[in-house]
Amino acid sequence: MLLNAHRGPITPPRPSPGPCRRASTGTGRRSPGFTAEHHVLLAVIGQAATAGFDVHTWQLPWAMVDYLSWQGHWHDLAAVQHGALAAARRLGDITAQADVHRAIGQARLRAAFLG
Repeated sequence: MLLNAHRGPITPPRPSPGPCRRASTGTGRRSPGFTAEHHVLLAVIGQAATAGFDVHTWQLPWAMVDYLSWQGHWHDLAAVQHGALAAARRLGDITAQADVHRAIGQARLRAAFLG
């Protein structure tokens, strides 16, 4: 929501007990956290899918849509959204499925025309 306040909110799962970092307060198209951890976040999404954490598997890509799009990482955007779609289908969450389909379409369109 910090990257794009116009997107509808999601309800993330409750955090597990233990230490956690405070949320970033940065806004805008350049997010040092996303940039520095780009490949780590992609790996975490893959691990969430492998471990059966379906909510995380669609919500993490949801949180990265704007960053990946603004940075021109359309192939990464499409790749993580395909896993997100499978997770949303397993959960039976049609709202999430619709949002994921939109992101896949956006990624494919931009990849085709912009690179």
